[in-house]
Amino acid sequence: MPYDPEDYPADPTSPPRVREKQPPHDATVGDVCELIEIAAILLTDEPGATFTEDQLMAEVLSMAGDELIVSEGALRAALQSCDAIELLPDANYRMR
Repeated sequence: MPYDPEDYPADPTSPPRVREKQPPHDATVGDVCELIEIAAILLTDEPGATFTEDQLMAEVLSMAGDELIVSEGALRAALQSCDAIELLPDANYRMR
């Protein structure tokens, strides 16, 4: 049975339910590692594709948006501990 909003009218006296925007918070190394994994997937358009650290970081910072504050230290630590990517001899990265 489909949902019919007219069967459940809104109570005009109740306040609207709106999710309040949370203030930005510092990203943990785990948060940044997850973002790196997603960014690497987005940057991999074919098997064996490589990408630079700058491309990876630009994608990570874009995804973090206004909700996460990504520090340089968290970025460096996540790059070293993230198992989803590997550093190649030419200083590029790729998915494992």
